[in-house]
Amino acid sequence: MFFEIDANIFLVALLVIFLLYCIKDCKRPKNFPNGPTFLPFIGTSWILPAKGSEKLIPEWRKKYGNLVGHKLYQEKLVFFCGSQEIIEGLKHPNFQGRYITKYLMQRTLNKPLGFFFAEDETWSEVRRFALRYFGTVFTKELETILHDELLEELNNIRSGEIHIINGAFMKSPLNVILRIMTGVYRKDHEAQIDDMQEKTEKAFIAGRLTGIELVYPVLSGFFQNHLQVDATLAIQEFLKARLEEHRKTFDPQDIRDYADAFINESVKEIQLHGKIMNFSDAEFLSCGIDLIQAGNESVGKTIQFTLLYVALNQRIQLKLHEEIDQIIGPDRYPTLNDKTNMPYLEAVIHEGMRIDPIAPVGVIHRVTKDTQFREYFFEKDTLINFALKYAMHDPELWQNPEEFSPERFLGNDGLKKKILNFGLGKRSCIGEVFSRNFMFLYLSYFFQRFSIKLPDNYKPSTDPILGFTNGPKPFKLIITKR
Repeated sequence: MFFEIDANIFLVALLVIFLLYCIKDCKRPKNFPNGPTFLPFIGTSWILPAKGSEKLIPEWRKKYGNLVGHKLYQEKLVFFCGSQEIIEGLKHPNFQGRYITKYLMQRTLNKPLGFFFAEDETWSEVRRFALRYFGTVFTKELETILHDELLEELNNIRSGEIHIINGAFMKSPLNVILRIMTGVYRKDHEAQIDDMQEKTEKAFIAGRLTGIELVYPVLSGFFQNHLQVDATLAIQEFLKARLEEHRKTFDPQDIRDYADAFINESVKEIQLHGKIMNFSDAEFLSCGIDLIQAGNESVGKTIQFTLLYVALNQRIQLKLHEEIDQIIGPDRYPTLNDKTNMPYLEAVIHEGMRIDPIAPVGVIHRVTKDTQFREYFFEKDTLINFALKYAMHDPELWQNPEEFSPERFLGNDGLKKKILNFGLGKRSCIGEVFSRNFMFLYLSYFFQRFSIKLPDNYKPSTDPILGFTNGPKPFKLIITKR
């Protein structure tokens, strides 16, 4: 009898402890932004989709305000929804950390390496190096590389036929990135590069921004994690082989590409410190994965979205042709010097980035130390998502935001409007200059040579395919030589 009473008391005590924990787990921290109700153990994951959370932001903002507090299982997560809050948050020095988990680090040899998910001194050093390289050496060579690649791609377009516009349609971004990094031509490694591109596209479509596998990596096998692993290994294998080739032929007096420049930095470190400090082979592979995946995905998908919207708005195409004919003409090749004289094409590019940003909530940031932000208090390690797409569709800032209208970027203050696709502050995308220049030259070449229209009685969807990055659904275009 005594044992039974003790057992009952024990069970009651366990129940009380469990209930107290549930109550505590559901309690919103003091001065934490308002948001959906926290449930025990799962937080707000019951209302937080792993893909497409940007669709719910207008409703959240209306109900809870410009900062919306969530709980991703046991991780505190805040969505910055107001445009001014997003701009301030992206620049805030305490909001520049990364959410580093075992699941995410599978891309970078299970170490915090590369550009996306690292945040230590090595990250700062390799980022500065990449910005210097892409801002000086690469910029001088961009037009030549793009000229070769774009002419080859555009010359293969069959005039007057219906083309399916999907990931395979645009191979130029990846070709250019590989030329910059390793000096290789696609034709010399076509099967391997095609395999890399196909696996990367599948991995990004399957990717989830706020899935349970981020918090509990043991569950990643249930969410097509093998696609991410396959894509990563394919790129690693390719880059390892190219790096070995470069080491055999390396000449510090003849820096041919990014791989040579990277090797040169490692040689300098050995001479200065007696060992490699930052520019290791693992760092090269990890940075390469980031450059290849992010560059190809963002540039390729943005151009495809732009082509889709131009096909749906023939008046825009007429204006593009008029400007290109006037400034460039039919015979000479476009150059980057033409940018300042072609405001309408620049406006079309800006509008293509605005209307369907490839990363609608960006990459998760992490608060690096306890911070008071306006009236709210963010504990260290709170996660932040910036609602970039909503900021660029905010009806308080943009007239008819769902309409594709390049004209919004014309005029004295047109291009001063905020395009946040590349972020701001120390976490801004290192590929911004490359992306903008590539898109300008690609679309200049394309519309100098071609007209596009939709097949008769065909209306494509503008709804994106959701994933780690969003992209257009495959659509049909009739492409005709001018």
